[in-house]
Amino acid sequence: MILNLNTLDSLKIAGFRYKVIIPYKFKEVDHLMGQSVITNSEIRVADTVDGDPISPENMLESLIHEILHCIGKAYSIRPIFEKVDDSDTRAVVVLARALASFLLENNLIEVKYVRRR
Repeated sequence: MILNLNTLDSLKIAGFRYKVIIPYKFKEVDHLMGQSVITNSEIRVADTVDGDPISPENMLESLIHEILHCIGKAYSIRPIFEKVDDSDTRAVVVLARALASFLLENNLIEVKYVRRR
């Protein structure tokens, strides 16, 4: 399956429709790769961090990471949705990385993204 991040505009997660914004330019914090805004039903994924390009594979990991937060909120899975401190819970970070790796290494998904200037 080919996932084209340029044309992904929405996802349905636990019965809710989320608008997907790729690329999202984080104005306040340059180092963010992704963000889920539950109140706006939005998932935002950057294509650069601190001015450096992010690979499509890392963008996929960020997308999965944010999807996991949305799933955690929808199903009241506190350790996945809530942040322990300023960083995300380790479970979300590890699970997103593991799922992205599994999909890519087994050729279950191919990620495409063309950076626009």
